[in-house]
Amino acid sequence: MARKSKKQKKRATAMRYLVVLLLIALFALVVSMAMKEGGLDTGSLDLSKIDLSKLDFSNIHLPDIKLPEIDININLPGSGQNPSLAQPGASPTPAPEPELHVYMIDVGQGDCMLLVSPNGKTMLVDAGESTALYSVRTFLKHMGIKHLDAVVATHPHSDHIGGMAGVLGTVDVDTFYMPDVANESSEYRDMMSALNKQVVKVVKLSVENTPAIPWDSDVSIEVLGPFEDVPYKSLNDYSAIFRVKFGGTSMLFTGDAYGHPHQSTLNKLDNMGVRVFRTDELGTIHIAMDGENVRISAYEPKSVTVWSSVKDLFKK
Repeated sequence: MARKSKKQKKRATAMRYLVVLLLIALFALVVSMAMKEGGLDTGSLDLSKIDLSKLDFSNIHLPDIKLPEIDININLPGSGQNPSLAQPGASPTPAPEPELHVYMIDVGQGDCMLLVSPNGKTMLVDAGESTALYSVRTFLKHMGIKHLDAVVATHPHSDHIGGMAGVLGTVDVDTFYMPDVANESSEYRDMMSALNKQVVKVVKLSVENTPAIPWDSDVSIEVLGPFEDVPYKSLNDYSAIFRVKFGGTSMLFTGDAYGHPHQSTLNKLDNMGVRVFRTDELGTIHIAMDGENVRISAYEPKSVTVWSSVKDLFKK
């Protein structure tokens, strides 16, 4: 049999060192766990005093084999990761409660909201101006969304549908809801052209025609406006108004039926002690509802946060 080269000997010696270190670490872990369960003090166990240079590895022989790469998952007793390894009386970590998530995407002057249901259904409400398309696409990509179960265009003003044609060219859409009112703007024509190209099912949104929007079995969406055959004075008055309800929690979507909102509305909310969250102050806002409680927080993916910080430099 041919003698091993110096390189092979060094590799074998290194392997022996590695095996011994792993054995020592495993032994220390087992001893530490046993001492903790027995109520003993583990502070006296000092592995730093072990002099590895005095250990004899000459009697450890390993075959010259290539070890496969493996993933090792260690579930400690009581960790809750594996019920079979848990301490007596311990229970596995409960699954999180299902939640309805609403993201008020920061698109500047305009409106764009993403809803994700407890069962993973998705809905986009408006898409901001055409200049906000990059922000909307970036957020959808960050959320991993390539398909929308429903899209609502509340009314055909550019700050609500300007980016809609671009969104329709990015993701697949099942059903598109919009009030029965048109606009002569280029943004409206682009949106309708994009709908025709993708062959999306379009539903005229009104209290009489669609009293409810079917979306998720655990979430009810009640349409409160607009009404058919009502001669509204402006496109804002045609805004789709609907209430999204999950358990004992709900949200009201109003389009521009309250303005942007008007200062008088803000004053009324302030007088009533109602807290107002603004995307121009907080960026994208995340609302989570579990059926009983509502959590509201600022939420921005890194790509949008970096862009916001750059804009802040020019404001100073």
